[in-house]
Amino acid sequence: MFLIRLVEYAESQPAIAPTLYAPTPIGWVIDLDSQGKPLGVVNLHTTPAKGRPQPLIKHAPALGNLRTSGIAPQLFCDNGGYVLGITPQGKKANRIQEQHEAFKQLVKQCAAKVGRPEVQAVVQFYDCHFGKLTLPQDYDPAENITFRVDMQWVIDLPEVQAFWIEYAKKEHELEGGDMECLVCGQPKPTTRRHLVPIKGLPGGQPSGTSLISANEDAFESFGLKEGFVSPICLECSELAAKALNHLIADPNTHLTLGGVVYCFWTRQAQTFNPVSFLSQPDPEDVKRLISSVRTGASAAVQAPDFYAVALSANSSRVVVRSYVELTVAEVEANIRRWFQNQSLLASSQGDDKPLGVFALAKSLFRESKDIPDHVPETLIRCAITGAPLPLSLLEMAVRRCRVEQGVSYERAKLIKLILSSHGSHNPPLKEAMTMLNRDWNDPAYKCGRLLAVVERIQSAAIGNPNATLTDKYYGSASTTPASVFGVLLRQTQNHLSKLRKQNEGLAIWLEREMMNAMPDRLPKTLSLEAQGLFALGYYHQRSEFFKPKSESKEVSNDDDH
Repeated sequence: MFLIRLVEYAESQPAIAPTLYAPTPIGWVIDLDSQGKPLGVVNLHTTPAKGRPQPLIKHAPALGNLRTSGIAPQLFCDNGGYVLGITPQGKKANRIQEQHEAFKQLVKQCAAKVGRPEVQAVVQFYDCHFGKLTLPQDYDPAENITFRVDMQWVIDLPEVQAFWIEYAKKEHELEGGDMECLVCGQPKPTTRRHLVPIKGLPGGQPSGTSLISANEDAFESFGLKEGFVSPICLECSELAAKALNHLIADPNTHLTLGGVVYCFWTRQAQTFNPVSFLSQPDPEDVKRLISSVRTGASAAVQAPDFYAVALSANSSRVVVRSYVELTVAEVEANIRRWFQNQSLLASSQGDDKPLGVFALAKSLFRESKDIPDHVPETLIRCAITGAPLPLSLLEMAVRRCRVEQGVSYERAKLIKLILSSHGSHNPPLKEAMTMLNRDWNDPAYKCGRLLAVVERIQSAAIGNPNATLTDKYYGSASTTPASVFGVLLRQTQNHLSKLRKQNEGLAIWLEREMMNAMPDRLPKTLSLEAQGLFALGYYHQRSEFFKPKSESKEVSNDDDH
């Protein structure tokens, strides 16, 4: 199904090259009239504001990795050695002449099969007018050169493209016997080798990776070798690979995180694009997305099909890690829910900053280079499908909190997102946990709040110590509260006594906060989910303490108490 969708996408994209064509740098074009007389050689280079002149990139016949050390001309477009018989610096003259003769012979074969006057004009050029061609002084024979006849690019002619396919198949033995193509379902000759490598995958070979390959006995079965283990016709093989390369090259259709590339595409063009939401979401765009349900401004009116695939590389092979098919309406709704579930007010500004996948994944590790490929892949897959995030991510998050002895904004968002995605809480966490909730009576949540309060009391009473209570006790308090809080609360009473002498109003307010955060009972142990709620409670309470002064409820000696 994955390959079928790629072929469908390729057929809808004019930018994707035809079969056995590839984007080719072309520096020069020979203009001919209808009789094959040369009108001049045109320089196709353009000079950018900075850098060297760049050749024109155009779809042209290409043999790719089939063209090694042998003589193999490419139809109507090749370097100066093949097209004009000019010896580039460092090349052998006798070999260049063999290449030139092979190129002219190929042109004549095409003319015998194709009745287009443009093709006949090129034959007339070689037979009658070749010596009349004047080359510019700056012409470089190492660059590709092609033909136009009466301003018609010969390589663009459909008849030329069809001839090139049949010629290359036969000349280079690209196909074997007829088998049912797994993509189009037609009984066709099966490609022996898949010619188009997939490029742009982290960790893959620079020359590209193979989507389908079988070059070892371990990959062969039922007596089938080479590309016959997965029978696909040449046209479908090329279209699928070129479509994937097109998706990987376009920043609007792919997202690369670590060693994984996630590609997205739709059957029809859409204004909704998940890439920007998942990479670096704009707060205003997220607000519009969330409010689109109420305003009826959903981008997915007709809900066409939506496809997503996660890819990585294993040396010379492509690894398909996951593949999903949904509708744009479903994906839009799932990503909307994704941002609602992670909604959490920041402690410093008091706003809610939506986070992309990388920021969420990075919160689980000390450095970004430590992020394993499965973490961002899982986050993206759950974001677009709406599936609950696995509790293994929650375990990584609470473990990181214990290691760092605290809860960062990014990690608090991820914890809330994980817990909200399971939807087992009443009221729903996405609504109840965007900020401090003093009415939430969950013991684990209140234990987290309580740790933040006693930490604040210590800081108010004795300043900023080298090691706070959280630095010493966060790990044990978040797993076995009953064994820790007895000690902490006794210390806190001493700190409150000292604080009353310094700032009685502040002491009274913090004592009220402590009583409000005190659970009815201190749990002996906390489950994994409860440890996540503990982290949220701790983060929410600290956020309340670090609100801007105009919003803070802390009191001073000037208050009437």
